[in-house]
Amino acid sequence: MALTALALKRVSLKGYALRTHDVAYRSGLFWRKVVVLPFNRVQHVEVSSGPLQRRFGLASLKFYTAGGSGVDLKIDGLLSADAERLRAHILERSAAA
Repeated sequence: MALTALALKRVSLKGYALRTHDVAYRSGLFWRKVVVLPFNRVQHVEVSSGPLQRRFGLASLKFYTAGGSGVDLKIDGLLSADAERLRAHILERSAAA
């Protein structure tokens, strides 16, 4: 019961925001973290989903930046259609920046 409450609380603390010049993502239950990624640093945005995610129509959005060696930001648990729409929007904004 207590683990379920903690898991629900952890999910409710996750969130992202598309702002004018950047994307912000917050996460964490005990150790809170906020990542802000300016659009002008975004090189590539990828939508990925594993077998379990596909089964439920979910996807992850991965952001790669200039000079980075791996994923700089990953947003899990998005609906597949929303992830594709966000990917297109972010690539459009990063090209304009």
